Amino acid sequence: EEDDQDVAKNDFLDEERIQVLEDMLFSYFGYDGKFVLSYNLVLNIRSYLSGEFPLIFTNGIVVRKLNDEFTVFNVYLSHDNLMVMHKDITKSEARELFYSCDENLEKDGLDEFFDIINQKRKDI
Repeated sequence: EEDDQDVAKNDFLDEERIQVLEDMLFSYFGYDGKFVLSYNLVLNIRSYLSGEFPLIFTNGIVVRKLNDEFTVFNVYLSHDNLMVMHKDITKSEARELFYSCDENLEKDGLDEFFDIINQKRKDI
């Protein structure tokens, strides 16, 4: 049974984890542009921050859209390390990435992020 001290300690650890991840991610990616993360990254980061996982070791894709240009990042993340490889991609390649996973069609806002809505309008 947890007492108030244990709960406060867990809250502090979560805040500490958030701060460490935020520092790592924003020091690399910056604050400019819009970002989407692969589902496995979101799920594993959420589980780590909630305390469900004591450590985090995950990898996935982050896509940044900045000034209508796309960059894809292959991210390898642990609780104390971030390794990233990136490549600038064309809009066409970004759309291929969007269509590579059927679940993307169901996610609100992804079609707009990848300019799929604009493409459909141009095709009509």
